[in-house]
Amino acid sequence: MCFNAAKSWQSQWYVDKSIEMSSGCQAVRLSGIADYSDTPNKVLVKIDRGGDDLFIAFNAEKGINSGTVEAGNQVTVVEAGLGGEDYAESSLLTKLSKGGTYSNGSFSIRVNNIVGSDYADVFISLTDNCNAPTPNPTSAPTCGSGDFMKVTIDTDDYPGETTWQLTNTCTNQVIMTGGPYNDQT
Repeated sequence: MCFNAAKSWQSQWYVDKSIEMSSGCQAVRLSGIADYSDTPNKVLVKIDRGGDDLFIAFNAEKGINSGTVEAGNQVTVVEAGLGGEDYAESSLLTKLSKGGTYSNGSFSIRVNNIVGSDYADVFISLTDNCNAPTPNPTSAPTCGSGDFMKVTIDTDDYPGETTWQLTNTCTNQVIMTGGPYNDQT
């Protein structure tokens, strides 16, 4: 199965991990919908073009989507009318792998990195005034280097809603977690 990003937007199931863009540039880390409840990453991006809008998602081949036969572990770009807010036909415009780009004069979408079925790093440019960040190196991360990290948490006005998780990307092991907090820091 290949989940359609426009239909996912229409369902509003993933609204808290979705973003909408109509201008500017942004680097976005996308996880697949199977990781929706366990990831801080976004799962949907809407590019508002005032009619036939674009919807971007990472079609991670895992969990409920493990049997996908099309666009597995690729970033999909779907076009649909009515802003994805009501019924409209949608069309799959492209399936992007690492290093792939889709552009149409006024915008460009570049996949800088895909890490298995875990996430995809995407850079979206809706203007000519920004430069895409340099793609991540293609070599595997150095694991077991013994580096140390300091974590500082600055909460907003709702510290009871703030949680975080630090994960070793080499082993996918959760190293530390924190929150929710009682006091604003």
